[in-house]
Amino acid sequence: MFALGVLAAVIVVRIAWVACYRAIVVGVRRALSAEFAERMAGRDPRGAILASWSGMRGLVTLATAFALPEHFPGRDLIVLCAFCVVLGTLVIQGFTLKPLVRLLRIEDDGSVGRQVSQARVAVMQAALDSLDGDTSHAAMILRKQYSAARRVAEDESAPQAATEFDQLRLRAIEAQRRALHELRQSGRIGDEVFHRLQEELDWSELDAAPAGRFQSLMV
Repeated sequence: MFALGVLAAVIVVRIAWVACYRAIVVGVRRALSAEFAERMAGRDPRGAILASWSGMRGLVTLATAFALPEHFPGRDLIVLCAFCVVLGTLVIQGFTLKPLVRLLRIEDDGSVGRQVSQARVAVMQAALDSLDGDTSHAAMILRKQYSAARRVAEDESAPQAATEFDQLRLRAIEAQRRALHELRQSGRIGDEVFHRLQEELDWSELDAAPAGRFQSLMV
């Protein structure tokens, strides 16, 4: 019963804290600029409700409890409470989180995509600006790659999509992998050389994959 009481307290305290935080934000919004308060919390209270219910505990809670010395006063009760809190929040809040999202009718407003798009455009433009005045062949090639990435970044629906250069690089890396395996199977290179070059190709493929995720474009 004591452990269940701790679980209830953990859930209620988080909900109360988020509610108080929202009240503070409303006060700040009235006293200061709306832009400053908007960075602290959105205007939609549904986000606060969702955040207050997303307090699942996990490994850190258990690890902290188990880290107590063996003869620490009340250690067994503390471990029991930690286990109850972790299991309770994962089961109660974890399994009800999706129905809560549906009940609140929370949908993606596209704000993250817009910010990623704006930030990537600015980053790619900074790279292009750094190449101004450089007329070398390497700079021309690199300028085309950054320009392609900037055009992709302007699309807010998929600002981290792959460019045509990324797709060509992945095609070339696939050919390199086939050649590397053939060299190993024919006995022309040993395992040490194979693993070193394989790691090199792995890093190249990660760099060429669509930004923000690793996903091979090869069919």
